[in-house]
Amino acid sequence: MRRTRERSRDTNVIDDCDGPRLASAQWAPERTLLASPVVDSAPCSVPLGGGPVAETPVASDEGREAATTAAEAQPLTPAASGFAVLLAALWGGNAVAIKAGLDDAPPLRLAWMRFVAGGIVTVAWALSTKQSLRPTRQELRPLGWLALLFTTQIAFMNVGQDHTTASHAVVINTTFPLWTGVFAHFFVPGDRLTPLRTAGTLVAYAGVVAIFAQSLGNAEGSLTGDALMLGSASLLGARQAYTSLAAQRVALPKMLLTQTVVGIAVFLTAGLLLEREPWVFTERLALSILYQGVVIAGFGFIGNMWLLKHYQPSGVTALSLTTPVWGVLLSNLVLDEPLGSTLFAGLLLVVLGSALAQWSSWRRGAVRTSVPVRPPEVGAAGAVAEVGAPDAPDAAPRGPREPEQRR
Repeated sequence: MRRTRERSRDTNVIDDCDGPRLASAQWAPERTLLASPVVDSAPCSVPLGGGPVAETPVASDEGREAATTAAEAQPLTPAASGFAVLLAALWGGNAVAIKAGLDDAPPLRLAWMRFVAGGIVTVAWALSTKQSLRPTRQELRPLGWLALLFTTQIAFMNVGQDHTTASHAVVINTTFPLWTGVFAHFFVPGDRLTPLRTAGTLVAYAGVVAIFAQSLGNAEGSLTGDALMLGSASLLGARQAYTSLAAQRVALPKMLLTQTVVGIAVFLTAGLLLEREPWVFTERLALSILYQGVVIAGFGFIGNMWLLKHYQPSGVTALSLTTPVWGVLLSNLVLDEPLGSTLFAGLLLVVLGSALAQWSSWRRGAVRTSVPVRPPEVGAAGAVAEVGAPDAPDAAPRGPREPEQRR
């Protein structure tokens, strides 16, 4: 006599128990990382309908809510569109705030100050939503890799911005979704590069080449700074792709808090050891830190998550392509940085290429939302069935199979 574990053939059952996943997690990487469902790694043995029993992860409240809102996402309303454009403008001003803060503090010290402000917002948000911040032993490894990618990317970004203009920085940084697509092609199942996405990526990189060409004859710009910003964008793309995988096992607040704690420790230590320049706590530096930590890490993050919870991610992503436009305009208005035809040509190519690269995802989103879908089914123990799956047979859930006879 021996017991065998049956793998379910029913489409309503989530039958992979190698890790805590949901069927709805299939759409998370191609939409956005903030929309990734969160599940508990609890023992799984609950059927979602008639059919053989499969070991199934039990969804947490966050996971059920994420799967439900995926089915209820609606097109952007005029008010929501205006809010999305406001967030894009705020994100465009982030490079301007960093550049302004670098006048009074070196890049590594500015980084840990920003993390302190952002960490306060992160902890307050997690506590207000009653989410756990204590990682388990199984979560330490992905959190460690994520923290390594994060601190390296921020170091490249701050040091790079110290050697180039804010307008160059914001346009080059806009290429990070293209890097995400490249890394996701190799590491995220189901998220493949298509001919259209490849063409869009090449067009956007042509815009980056134009910006590099401008730096050759512009004393305000720097090839070193632009190269570091491009490295930061590629690392951010890699971090996004890795986060899409880690988010299936680790709750978002834990990832944010880990990045904050490690960032403060690394940049505080590195600043004390490597930076000899004096820094002055001025009103401009205080505004820069508050903007990066409270406006961006707080209001910007929560506002973006709210949009993705209630509206179609394709529409939100489309409006986010205006971010470099706002960044270039703000760098001219606030920092009086010069604007030239080459910069505008590079900006146009980056925005156009990004739009082409995301066009297929927008079309898939439009097709999905044009077909009526029913809310996800919730089993007796709270397991969430796949959104839009066929109705389960009218039969009571069956218990475990009897042991098979050895033949």
